[in-house]
Amino acid sequence: MSEGIRKKILVVLMVGVMVWAYFNMTPSTSPPASVDRPQTIQPITSAGTGATAGERLNVDQKSKAPWGRDPFRPVTVASVPKSSRRQVVHNAWQLSGILYNSQSAVAIINNRPVKTGDTINDARVVQIDKKEVVLEHKGKRIRLTIAKG
Repeated sequence: MSEGIRKKILVVLMVGVMVWAYFNMTPSTSPPASVDRPQTIQPITSAGTGATAGERLNVDQKSKAPWGRDPFRPVTVASVPKSSRRQVVHNAWQLSGILYNSQSAVAIINNRPVKTGDTINDARVVQIDKKEVVLEHKGKRIRLTIAKG
């Protein structure tokens, strides 16, 4: 690019910056809008909400509605039916990544690189594939896959 073209581009950019600054940096000439504020604050009554004292909203009953529970209400174990409770199992092995090629494969488990035959948390690495790692722990085979996130 020749020096003359560079100077022309620079002049055009400077003019553009000055036009932008003129329209965006100058204070507005209109006075700020005034807001009518109420003199007193009126309390909200049950009549204002459309429900009387006897017709109050039952949140527990509404949570059983087809649209589901209130996401802002904390969940307690007693409020969840036993049939839908899951048993939480602590996993001792977390697969973070797999480096795989035809000659060798390395898996990152619990932030440590391991190869086939290595031991991590009393489990032996049996196999490393492109998408999963197989561990053997106390005679059981455990398959670890990378969670999509």
